[in-house]
Amino acid sequence: MEKYSEISAELANMRSNQDGSLIYGAANIANHFFSTDFLERVPSFADQLEYHVAHKKISFINVSTRERVFPKEPNGIKLERFVFDVFSHSEAFSVLHVDRADEFAPLKNGSGAGVDCPETSRTAILNQAQRFITQAGGHYQDQSIEVEISPLLSYGGENLEKLNGKFIKKSCILNSLDDVYSL
Repeated sequence: MEKYSEISAELANMRSNQDGSLIYGAANIANHFFSTDFLERVPSFADQLEYHVAHKKISFINVSTRERVFPKEPNGIKLERFVFDVFSHSEAFSVLHVDRADEFAPLKNGSGAGVDCPETSRTAILNQAQRFITQAGGHYQDQSIEVEISPLLSYGGENLEKLNGKFIKKSCILNSLDDVYSL
């Protein structure tokens, strides 16, 4: 199985003639379920898994100045294996296609990175809650209000019917629909 960085730019940018969407627009959001039996078999085929070559920026110490150097361009090669490399060794395999906006808010980078960082993850969670509240017929009194919905109350926008016609007046974490009456 190829990693997204291993396909050509031409393939990565191919578009559908019908709607202009990417032909290869699906991604692996790293939500995997494995049986214990399968995971116990992994060592039996681990030596067959291929390595992926990743060009990385690797910091180093300049021996003349004794200063740490953070290169702006890749200067090294890292050999990687990924969890999806084991898929071809499974006896049963399924894929679930989900909406990125509702299922993927990665946190891989530090604060302020602008991508896959605490701020972008938080924004994705708040935007999801706003979609769920609006779909249930609820409203925000103004755009500065921020609401997070506890997954114990609703995972995918379900169980929010009591919000229909209600106005949320303050930022909160919505743990229960009883909270609606105090909003």
